Amino acid sequence: MVSHLLGDAISPTIIGALSDSLYHYLNAPTENEGRGLSMQFSLFVTSIICVIGGAAFLVSTLTVEKDREAVENFVRTSGMERSTSINASDGEFDEHRSLLVNSFKN
Repeated sequence: MVSHLLGDAISPTIIGALSDSLYHYLNAPTENEGRGLSMQFSLFVTSIICVIGGAAFLVSTLTVEKDREAVENFVRTSGMERSTSINASDGEFDEHRSLLVNSFKN
């Protein structure tokens, strides 16, 4: 929800403002060409943001195994058993959830 609020709702305004500000710095022969180039450059910014997001994702994958092991170690040392929530009864799932929530409060 937050990603849609920040991305879908505000991005046209940001792209438009960037396009308007770029228009004043471009020395295009005609107004239409200047508006077109400024819009083209401002839309190209979204591609750069996607590349940055992809790079951030790839960097985060470097620590996935270490993070998974840390979580499994935490679960082992906190006394919680590993169980699947599909096979666990509602009471057992609630007990595991409360143990996990209480461990982060301390």
